[in-house]
Amino acid sequence: MLRFSLLRVPLRSNSARTERLAELAPRAGVLLSRPMDYRTKAEFFIRGITGGFIEAAEVIAWSDEIIVSAPKTEDWMVEISSCSPDERLKVLGFLNTVKGTVDEAALAEMLKARQ
Repeated sequence: MLRFSLLRVPLRSNSARTERLAELAPRAGVLLSRPMDYRTKAEFFIRGITGGFIEAAEVIAWSDEIIVSAPKTEDWMVEISSCSPDERLKVLGFLNTVKGTVDEAALAEMLKARQ
C-alpha cells in the first residue's frame, strides 16, 4: 500500500520518504537539514558545562525547543526541561542518558565554534 506525502509523492517507507524528499527539495526550493543528532548535541553540552563555557539554562532552553519540535518526546527531554538552572549536576546526569552515537567530527566543529 502506498502513502502520499505533502508533496503528493508516493512513499513506501520512512527511509524512502527521506530519500525522495531530499531528491525533490532542491527543485521545490526547500533546504533540508540533517536530522538533529541528540547524542552529539548532548555530548557538546556535557563538555560545555564541565568546561565552564555553557550554562545549564542553555541546555534547558534547548530541551524546551526540542520537546516542541521532536516527533517523539523522550524522558530525558522532559527531565531536563523540568530542571532549574541551578541544577547543573542533575542536567549533566540526564544528558548522559541520551542514547545514540557521538558524531566526533560534528562535535569537534561545535566545540571549535564555541571556544
